[in-house]
Amino acid sequence: RSATVNVDGNAVAVVAGASEGLGQLTSLLEPEHGTILLVGSDFPSVTYPWLAAAERRGISLRFIDDRAERDLTQNLVEAIDPTTVVVAFSVVQYATGTRVDARRVADRAHEVGARVVVDATQLAGAGVVDTVGWAADALVTSGYKWLSAHGGVALLALAPDLAHRLPAL
Repeated sequence: RSATVNVDGNAVAVVAGASEGLGQLTSLLEPEHGTILLVGSDFPSVTYPWLAAAERRGISLRFIDDRAERDLTQNLVEAIDPTTVVVAFSVVQYATGTRVDARRVADRAHEVGARVVVDATQLAGAGVVDTVGWAADALVTSGYKWLSAHGGVALLALAPDLAHRLPAL
């Protein structure tokens, strides 16, 4: 069970883990059709829920590679097209340390009406996390990394229109 509070119209929930929050987001956002854009080497909790969603729905998954010789932000921006319905990524990639410019990705995604889901686990506590400035529709971060919390604590933030979709507790 999570606790949810309202902060300037945004819902912020304390959940048991980032993977739980990402799973809930997938259920909340799960479209009937379209393309979900993901990073191929991203942390499994960012991608796995979408694999299950693709089996249940008529959605397709498109994976972008994080390659040293290319700008991952630019690759994501270029991959967004009118079929894109969700872009989900870690703002800092756990395997490579690549930093994604979340705002650039969100601006392009919102141009085509797509939602943006950001996992900030690898950044929160070590750098600035700015859900509003990034224009993310949803953000999750685990507390066990740089926030120095014990396991079993994570934060999930939702834009106001998504927060209104949540069932009443």
